[in-house]
Amino acid sequence: MKRFWSVGALFLLLTPLLWLIFQPGFWVSDDGTWMVVRLAGFFDTLRQGQFPVRFIYSLNHGYGYPVTNFLYPLPFYFGSVIHLTGFGFVDSVKIIFGLSVLLSGLFMYLFVKDEWGEKAGLAAAILYSYSPYKIFDLFTRGSLGEMVAFIFPPLIFYLLNKKNVSLAVLTTAALICSHNVIALLFLPVIVGFLVVKKVNFITCILYLGLSAGAAAWFWFPALYDLQFTKAGQIAVSNFRDYWLTANNFWAVLGPIVPMIIIISLIRINEKKFTFLFLITVGSLFFALPVSEIFWKILPLPKLVQFPWRYLAVTIFGASILTGYLLRVANKYLLAAFILVVVLLSWPKIERQYHPESYYVTNDDTTTVQNEYMPKWVTQAISHKAEVKSQKLDEKYAEINTVYFPGVKVFAGERELEVKPSDNGLLLVDSRLDNLHISFGETPLRLAADLASILSVILLIFL
Repeated sequence: MKRFWSVGALFLLLTPLLWLIFQPGFWVSDDGTWMVVRLAGFFDTLRQGQFPVRFIYSLNHGYGYPVTNFLYPLPFYFGSVIHLTGFGFVDSVKIIFGLSVLLSGLFMYLFVKDEWGEKAGLAAAILYSYSPYKIFDLFTRGSLGEMVAFIFPPLIFYLLNKKNVSLAVLTTAALICSHNVIALLFLPVIVGFLVVKKVNFITCILYLGLSAGAAAWFWFPALYDLQFTKAGQIAVSNFRDYWLTANNFWAVLGPIVPMIIIISLIRINEKKFTFLFLITVGSLFFALPVSEIFWKILPLPKLVQFPWRYLAVTIFGASILTGYLLRVANKYLLAAFILVVVLLSWPKIERQYHPESYYVTNDDTTTVQNEYMPKWVTQAISHKAEVKSQKLDEKYAEINTVYFPGVKVFAGERELEVKPSDNGLLLVDSRLDNLHISFGETPLRLAADLASILSVILLIFL
């Protein structure tokens, strides 16, 4: 009964964030609008029978774009299920954001509560939910993938604590499919936790191997197929523009986390606490300009892009440290802490009001620099084609869909040979009519799919 009331109190304290999310309209952010556009295209492609969805037909002005072959597909599967229940695309994205707030807070509470009690769990969950970086991710960046990814690290720790390795494998695979970079940043944290918990070596190998295998359908093609895009030629951003500095300190990190770090300096008296302190301080270091030498010599600009992304680990560690420090706090101190965290993190939001059709008819690529454009495309695509195909000569026709491995063209039941035209579009035999375009798995992607299926089967048997 006590846990029930604590969980109820947590959800009540998260209500202000949900209220902000579900207000009419949609908040103005860097990526929020694009997440709705991408979900609309993803759902339409899924409805046409493509699974897994890697190449969204409607994006890139109707020429197609393989964005979910490379970027966090899991939130869009969630969104498609929600949309199927009758919600619009805007509301479906809002529901995913809302669930990410509730579930990430709940799982942080459960993990820390099992370690140090109800007060500790509540304090940790509130800081994890209201930390300025997470509010920044939600309302300024509108990063759907990162917000969903926040759900899984505390759940992984909770499951490993409970020695439920099977569910931990599936949860880790979900983290990988939720956001590539966040999963990469948390991998050493998870390995460190396994070491601190003294999990035996064979179990560690099985857990990590099966987690990678269960998510292989996504991460392996995402790495291998980059060679077929322009990603290697395009600098999406200059990492030096995204340090944690005095100018953005209040909006991105705030004063609470540094205070927790300072207070923790005098409380390092056990291995588990030391580990949490080190991952908190270490991740903060990589978000600061003093770490620039490492950003120059390591492939961090390509892998992580934005230094402040390390703050995802910082707030995770700091939230758990907070739970430890406040585990014996009286109710007045706990209430004061919660009030200060909420007030210091309260965002200012500008809203936009567009009909659903605004998002459904938008057909841009939804990425910053069109970095996943197939390498064969020679000219920028800026508008829809007036016709689906055009005859080039007596032998060949060009279809206004970009060429990417896996795109197939059929004439009736017969699959045609397809190659890229000089413009990077589909080149086929022009003598054939009634052509149908689909997207299927290449042999390597199929092998990755089978690896995921076999990993789950092996997990069941083990």
